Amino acid sequence: MLLKKKKLEKDKIKSIDDVLEQGNKKEILNFIKNCGVIKENDIRKILYLLSDKDFFDNLIKILESKFYYDDEVWKYSLIHKNIPVLKTYIMNQNAKDIFNDLGNKLNLQFFESNKTNNAHIINHKDYYPIMNSRVFKLPKSKNSILNLEFRKTYQNFISYLITLKEIDNESLMRFCYYLILQQRIEEAIKIYNKINKEEITRNKLSNLNLQYDYLTAYLDFSIGYPKFKKAKEIIKKYENFPLLTWSNMFKEIKDQLNEYEGKENYDGIENIEFDEINYENENKLKAKEEEDLNIEIKGKKISVLYKNINKITISFYLIDVEILFSRNPFMNKSSINFNYIFPNETITYNLNKSSKETIKEIQIPKNLKNKDLYIEVSSNNKKKYETYYSSLLKCSIIESIGEIKILSPELKPLPKIYIKCFCEDNNGKIQFYKDGFTDLRGKFNYVSLNSDLINQVNQFSILIISEKYGSLIKKCNPPKMIKGNNNESGYELFKNYRQQMKNKYLNNKHNNIPKKATCSLVNTLVDYIENN
Repeated sequence: MLLKKKKLEKDKIKSIDDVLEQGNKKEILNFIKNCGVIKENDIRKILYLLSDKDFFDNLIKILESKFYYDDEVWKYSLIHKNIPVLKTYIMNQNAKDIFNDLGNKLNLQFFESNKTNNAHIINHKDYYPIMNSRVFKLPKSKNSILNLEFRKTYQNFISYLITLKEIDNESLMRFCYYLILQQRIEEAIKIYNKINKEEITRNKLSNLNLQYDYLTAYLDFSIGYPKFKKAKEIIKKYENFPLLTWSNMFKEIKDQLNEYEGKENYDGIENIEFDEINYENENKLKAKEEEDLNIEIKGKKISVLYKNINKITISFYLIDVEILFSRNPFMNKSSINFNYIFPNETITYNLNKSSKETIKEIQIPKNLKNKDLYIEVSSNNKKKYETYYSSLLKCSIIESIGEIKILSPELKPLPKIYIKCFCEDNNGKIQFYKDGFTDLRGKFNYVSLNSDLINQVNQFSILIISEKYGSLIKKCNPPKMIKGNNNESGYELFKNYRQQMKNKYLNNKHNNIPKKATCSLVNTLVDYIENN
């Protein structure tokens, strides 16, 4: 009867309070070891037991194995004179006053400040996610890091590295992470290759193993393309990882790989077609005798819709799409003036004059078919303009989550395609929004930024450039939920809404540098680490 009662009581154990009421220290440790997520409040309830050295030592081992740190627990290392644990405690404290007094010469039995620790950078700072508006640094800009807090952290970190005789694995990993945040992937790979993998993996309880594996999987998108062997091996290792934050990060890598290989189904959300702007019948003329002229680009042809016109002249101007787009992102025809430029080619066509709307299709000259053109079609009283792109690119835009996907003519995802995005706000002001490159899935998120600019966006104009497949310009609207909402953070709104959309379509499957220093100093440091 007593055994049945004990078993029944153990079956009822659901919280730390149940264990404290029924169990002993061993059962308390087992509960902490086997629970899915460690709660800070649970740890607070057992602090009084930490005066027991054996209990403290065993609890530390469990918490370290689960990559969990708590100041209040680690403090007891002072009582038990546990030097390794005490060292960890000091490293995780804001020891600014100690360092200011003793400086980098501090070297005690349990602590060395001249290797990886510094008063200004003693705690690693995570800035995920940082959304950079520009992938290329402007010539006149002094700082490429626009996030002021991150810039200060990075400058302090680089300033500290310069003082070191030898850089350890932890600092190398932190350096690699900071370079990735700046989208300096090639430099990040150089630093990553200097990390001593054997030294990290030798200690299975080291908290660097997890971070190293994630860096390896992430950088394998660039190093391991197109098989991504290392990334696939690592995500299997962390499929059931207990820490949700890290588990979700590895799942995100898995999702991208699955989508790249065509294993994910979005229920047709990407089969969205976007036709070129059609100017047919813009204005119906009241007088039957008045001329009417409209044009449309259809493949390699110019479709001319006309009425009461007997002759037209077509002028072809060669253009640099990126320059033209940067000056006039929305291609406002009234603001583009080619009158002072002599056309590269001019052709005149005689038409059959009619009072009814008539269509005539005209082939673009063979010598111009593979060029980007600005086309002017004029009659006696009318002029119409259109832009022609010799592009083989295919693309779809998912406005609901602010994502564009670029495909080859064979409908294969195209990574590393440059994309530049401008926006027009509710007052008609046009400004640069962000740029970047498509990922391995051919995707680029044109909305995400660490700012509330999205609140004022009325329309986007997106330039897509490929050296192999040509250029393309697309226009689209901001996500409907974001548009016009000025009461909340646009970035937070979009981030939450985007996650909701992903869950929906995946069927809820995944629940101090001196002022005179410049970037050349960082580049020199990268080269030094690579070559030594």
